[in-house]
Amino acid sequence: MKGNLVLGFLVLITTCLYSQTLKQSYKFASDIELSISSDTAPWRYQVGAAAYSMVGLYKASLITIDREGGGARSIKGEDSVLIQNFEKIPAKPYIIEQAKNSKITIINEAHHNPMHRVFTHSLLQDLYNNGYRYLGLEALDDEEINKRKFPTEESGY
Repeated sequence: MKGNLVLGFLVLITTCLYSQTLKQSYKFASDIELSISSDTAPWRYQVGAAAYSMVGLYKASLITIDREGGGARSIKGEDSVLIQNFEKIPAKPYIIEQAKNSKITIINEAHHNPMHRVFTHSLLQDLYNNGYRYLGLEALDDEEINKRKFPTEESGY
């Protein structure tokens, strides 16, 4: 019993010390808003929206990206006539079917919207089943990931 208590204490102390050495890249909402309001770069809302999404504040992320001024665009003229006959279809089966005839499939995502990454993740097994074996990620910068077989916080953004 005493040995288990000492072992548990050592594990706890080691964990606490190790966890305090990790660099914390996540911010509080007030810090994110301060960064946005003090930044003068035109992409400040994109950076702020991505920061909100990383801490789970998805609604704040969407509101912040809208502050950039993009918003919904209206479709005008011949483009509106062109799309009148379009039919909505589920994206996943369409992408998987199209990928069977391609050597590469590229998926774009908005950094502020984690659902884009969730959707991409949902494609991976089917793409693998179609023969895809390589995955490239924009913000991955880790030469050791293939040896280690998993990402770390330092692997990229």
